[in-house]
Amino acid sequence: MLPYRSCVNSSKVVSQLRRPSVRIAAQISVVLRSQSTQAAATKEPLTVSEAAKSSIKQQQKINNTTTPRIKKVNHKLHDISQQIKQTVESNTDLNESKEIFEEGISFLREIQHEEYISDRDLYNAFLPLATKLLIRAKKAGADLEEYLSLFVKYRVAHQYHFTEVAANLLKNEDGKSVIYQKIIQMWVTFIEYDKLNFIPNAFVETGDARIRYNKYQLPHIVYYAYVLSCLLQNVPYSEKDALRFFETNKLPLYNEVKNTLMNYRAFNRLVFEKFREFLENDRKSKVDPNSITMLNRINRATDRKVLDDIYSEIAEICEKRDLKIEERIMVQLMEKYLYYDEYDQVFSMFQNIMKSGISPSIDAWNLVLKAMINPNRFNSATPEQKEEFMQKFERTLKTVLASGLKYNVNTLSSIISAYSIADKFDIAENYAKQYASLGINDAAKDGILRGLIFNDKIAEAETKMEEYIKDGSNYKPNVGVMNDFLNYYFKKQNYNAIFGINDFMKQHGIEENVVTLTTMINAYFKYLVSIGKSPNLGDFLKTLKGAKSLNEHSFASVLNGLISSANIDAARQLYHVLKRKFPRSAWIQSNMLTAELTLGEVSAAEQIFIHYITKIRNDPIIWNTMVRNVLLRDENKALEYYTKMKKAGDVKPNEFTYYFLLDYFYKKHNKEVVRKVVDDLAKSSLTSYGTKLPNVLSKIHRKVVELPSPILVQMKKNL
Repeated sequence: MLPYRSCVNSSKVVSQLRRPSVRIAAQISVVLRSQSTQAAATKEPLTVSEAAKSSIKQQQKINNTTTPRIKKVNHKLHDISQQIKQTVESNTDLNESKEIFEEGISFLREIQHEEYISDRDLYNAFLPLATKLLIRAKKAGADLEEYLSLFVKYRVAHQYHFTEVAANLLKNEDGKSVIYQKIIQMWVTFIEYDKLNFIPNAFVETGDARIRYNKYQLPHIVYYAYVLSCLLQNVPYSEKDALRFFETNKLPLYNEVKNTLMNYRAFNRLVFEKFREFLENDRKSKVDPNSITMLNRINRATDRKVLDDIYSEIAEICEKRDLKIEERIMVQLMEKYLYYDEYDQVFSMFQNIMKSGISPSIDAWNLVLKAMINPNRFNSATPEQKEEFMQKFERTLKTVLASGLKYNVNTLSSIISAYSIADKFDIAENYAKQYASLGINDAAKDGILRGLIFNDKIAEAETKMEEYIKDGSNYKPNVGVMNDFLNYYFKKQNYNAIFGINDFMKQHGIEENVVTLTTMINAYFKYLVSIGKSPNLGDFLKTLKGAKSLNEHSFASVLNGLISSANIDAARQLYHVLKRKFPRSAWIQSNMLTAELTLGEVSAAEQIFIHYITKIRNDPIIWNTMVRNVLLRDENKALEYYTKMKKAGDVKPNEFTYYFLLDYFYKKHNKEVVRKVVDDLAKSSLTSYGTKLPNVLSKIHRKVVELPSPILVQMKKNL
């Protein structure tokens, strides 16, 4: 049985963990000081009531003086603590330092009452000594649990000491069930110690500038150990039990636990992935994929990646439990994918509904109609393709009616929008008249406006929008409409119009999305450069409401948009803002790395690369990104990074590394480098060549160099 269950549950320590308030603690401190001072003068102990009265009188006297009175520390406490400090900080043998520390604290505890030394004074004097001794013991590789027991015995332990010892156990012997149970037992000891000995809110020096201590770290480590202990012992995980480690009654995020482990250099990627996977599997086993909660999660998805993750989770859960995804869930996913302009995903999900044997609802059909005809799909289509799109659209309308479904207001808005975008406003108007009883909703008005803008009828679109706003229906244009206006004026380089639209959006509470921000930043830079001024993107972003709600993936999309438009200066400024906001974002760092390698400076890319492998993670993906992109700028630099990659410890060249190099140098007819890379590949321990590498190897074989037998054998395995 886990110590947590046997000790914590039986003693009910956790439920009693309530520390006294600061006010009560202060009162206790005042009384203790009064007792100590009075007793020293009278040689007789005072009662609590007398001490309290005396303390009030003394406090009144102190308040009447202008010079603060410095509290004197007991001379024996001062002398002994100073002697121990000199010993601990000197080159004295560690065991001898420990013995001197114990002799000193033991002696002071014995004479504490007769010398009127308060617990707080003794604790404050010995806390830094205990910490320094623990740090010395850690550096010497000593048994830290032994030192922690000593500190607990003499009541000078701090929560940081427990945290350091727990982290050290993880770091040195991670993966063993007995270690996890030790850490859980240590938590029980801490709770009992904390309950019986109120720990002052004292500042503690960690002795290592890289370690930033806080009180949440010990619960993080214990929680981590508890989960892994459940995993190794194959016992059920209890969220209720896990919550007892946290005063907030809320479990930490994975990244919070990860940051604590990294802070104490106790992070092991493989073990952490087991921890995360175990909790994810437990969470998924309790999730209802067709619940209101899931609908809300889909609706709150802040970007395409989050939505993809939710969809994958739903599909995985349903497959494992042999469940069917309800249509309302699929419709919500379709609607959200449509919001992110992912039309193929909308069609794919609709096909899944059809295959499941469910007759699609009118809501599902409406989303398909919206995805079929829209500005983004029409923008790059030829006249013939546009006509084909419209024919499919009209056939779909007939299919809807043939299924026995009736159009609703959203169907009508999809129809009006489609014909408006196709510049067939007369047909749109006929449908509006034919189904007038359904009414014209905001989506239909948005569709008409987007159709007018798409067909370069800007003046008419602006007039029509003003008409809608004033018609008393409380109409507010969709952000897509505003993006169409912005895009039109950006192409015309009419920056005043763009900033006017931005003001209009603020006045009407229309929040910017990724597309808006990308256009606005591009316009802001180009405008200021055109008038000879220096842009300050940090200040500009503060004026955009939408920028406050975007997460790192959305900002990465904005950054990517700037890079796609070849605005490297704007991308750099945004990167510097985002680096402070999301210092560990792999998306943002890798996007900017690629930007510098393709549009900017190789030296700048190298700095980003160093930040990535030291602050985020050292993985083959970022090495391959560096090698692949720098090849086009500097072949020698690419080979230099390839050589470094071979010596990078856990990270080694993989099938993609070899493919990028061999494909490039084969096309360059550089036989010398091709031979060298082929030799390296033959000596490597790769067990798979993927799909692309065998193709280029086949071209190289006999034409450039005859491939060694290990490579030929592996190629056959890949067939």
